[in-house]
Amino acid sequence: MKAKKFLYFFSFGCIQIFIACIAFLDFRLHPANIIFFSSGDGLKNYFTLLSYIKEPLTADGLLKYNSFSYPFGDYVYYTDNTPLFSIPFRWYCHHISDVSAYTLPVYNTIVILNVILCGFLLLYVLRYLLKENFLSFIMAIILSWANIMLLRITNGNYSLSLSSLIIVPMCLMIMWDMHKNNSLRLASIFFTIIIFTFLAFLAHGYYLAIIMVFAGAMFFFYGIQYRKDRIGKISIAVAVIYPILSLGFTLWILKHTDQYLHLRKATANGYYYNQKIYLNALITHSSVEKIFFPVSATNPINDMEKQGYLGNIALYALPIILIVAMCYRAYRPYILSKLKTVLQHKLILTLLAGATITLFVAMGEHAQLSVNDSEGMVFINPLNPFLYLHYITNRVEQFRSLARFVWPFIFCFNIAIVYLINLFFQDANRKRKTLILVLILFFGGTELVDYVGYNQDCAGRDNDLDTAHINTFIPLHINFSNYQAILPIPFYLVGSEDYDYTLNDNDPWSNYTFRLSLYSKLPLMSCKMSRTPPLYSRMLMNIVAKDSMAPLLYNKLSAKPILVAVNKKDIRDSSISNIPVANPQKDLYWKSTTFASRRHLIPVDSMGDVVFYNWYPKS
Repeated sequence: MKAKKFLYFFSFGCIQIFIACIAFLDFRLHPANIIFFSSGDGLKNYFTLLSYIKEPLTADGLLKYNSFSYPFGDYVYYTDNTPLFSIPFRWYCHHISDVSAYTLPVYNTIVILNVILCGFLLLYVLRYLLKENFLSFIMAIILSWANIMLLRITNGNYSLSLSSLIIVPMCLMIMWDMHKNNSLRLASIFFTIIIFTFLAFLAHGYYLAIIMVFAGAMFFFYGIQYRKDRIGKISIAVAVIYPILSLGFTLWILKHTDQYLHLRKATANGYYYNQKIYLNALITHSSVEKIFFPVSATNPINDMEKQGYLGNIALYALPIILIVAMCYRAYRPYILSKLKTVLQHKLILTLLAGATITLFVAMGEHAQLSVNDSEGMVFINPLNPFLYLHYITNRVEQFRSLARFVWPFIFCFNIAIVYLINLFFQDANRKRKTLILVLILFFGGTELVDYVGYNQDCAGRDNDLDTAHINTFIPLHINFSNYQAILPIPFYLVGSEDYDYTLNDNDPWSNYTFRLSLYSKLPLMSCKMSRTPPLYSRMLMNIVAKDSMAPLLYNKLSAKPILVAVNKKDIRDSSISNIPVANPQKDLYWKSTTFASRRHLIPVDSMGDVVFYNWYPKS
């Protein structure tokens, strides 16, 4: 029996690894030279990861990041470099063994391993609910690979692809149900989910809110179902206490480790924008799926922040079952009894009800039916808990990309549908079982192939931050150790949420400055992070565009010169897409381009279109 169980899990792991090797073929063959996204936020996220790992530890401690926004820097939580990985890895590189040269291959491997782990976690959930091995095996593989979170990998949002973090609360809920009569086990699960929620926050800030809403709602609905029992009362209490403690613990950690916390904006711009789930997005595919549900929006949804496709198995199963019920009267009572069985399963209902609350959050406070902004009704969404939290605090606006909250619903809806399919599967004869499997493999298997093929095509980008690309600066005759930082012109400053002092970057130029920073081991005075203090952004912008240096900035600078890197071609090109079209940003941009000429700086070297100057800020 043990040998059979081992073979079952071993086979599952081998299949997952095999699929991973196909999906990420280029990375498997050339791990040091391949990254998953090579521009925009994707390359920036790699840069913040690599520079954070490599930069020396200072008196500010392990959590301080200094390669952007010099001389202020920022804290690792706001760098989008997956602190859950980068913090311990940096500590290891500086205290145990310097393997920082392998940072990106190691990180990419962890991103891939997440998909494999997600499969194992789904297998645990499905085997417990279905009490069946075969269908659980197949569906765990399909759901771990054919889900919209996986598309984040090839769009540069690596930390938002960590689908296993969405499944863990389901596993803990199952354990809660298994040990509902064991007070010690319940206490351990309670503290585990609090710690897990904080660790998920370290993976990406959005997981804090997603998991708190999802897990809190599950505890609540579980408690409602067992309200007459002791476990029901405990669960309802946990539904209230858990989010408070999780949020309180996270804020306590931030308060004691983030010295800039009081300087950050309470809100983020864009909460009422259209980065939410429109109801027809649940049935509308992306361009990745070749076979898709025919009742959908006119065009595929390729915007990551609007996607919510439930998947072909989930969407086709219910219509097929309803068609059978309408066409064969004799089967109606049987089908209705199976639907009733699903709705009477307390754990299935707990998962589905909890995930439905996250769906309501994903729809926004003002929900819409159509993915097209100009169509459909707009209505107040009273089942969205953020609607009420907003009366207490406007900090809910930090989570403006609301569509991300749909992820638990996608998984839980599929799990409920698979449970329903399994009820029919167990009662079916051999011929009908074969038919069910053929349909599953057709709709689910083709979708899996689409996702794997998409990753194989798109996850093999040249690593612009590898040694070969960084060493292109070798011809420069500059002693970088004589400088304190690099000031890139055109200047870019992104992330403070103060849009009057925001200058978006031009990809080729910011990518050039990333490589220059890694080669020179000098920090950048420019910035491309998230939720950075507006006060510091204004100080940096004022010195570049207005020649006005705040005393705080002056005192933080050393006596060393700053290396000013001016892209002569870009500062004369008015057609670059990132140039602002309205003031005050437009005025700030063009004033920043004249920084070197205004100060009559003398060139020290050049490379192609880029000329380098010395600037002594304290002279």
